[in-house]
Amino acid sequence: ILRDPVMQNDFQTDPMGAQRHLQNPGITAKIEKLIAAGVLQTK
Repeated sequence: ILRDPVMQNDFQTDPMGAQRHLQNPGITAKIEKLIAAGVLQTK
């Protein structure tokens, strides 16, 4: 997830694109795991 350039761009510049990614349960689970591990932070 962190190395995917499309996903990085969407999360940084395209809120609707990020929402589309988060509709995928697999992506959501991976992001939640990264947040729990302290790799990602939310604002």
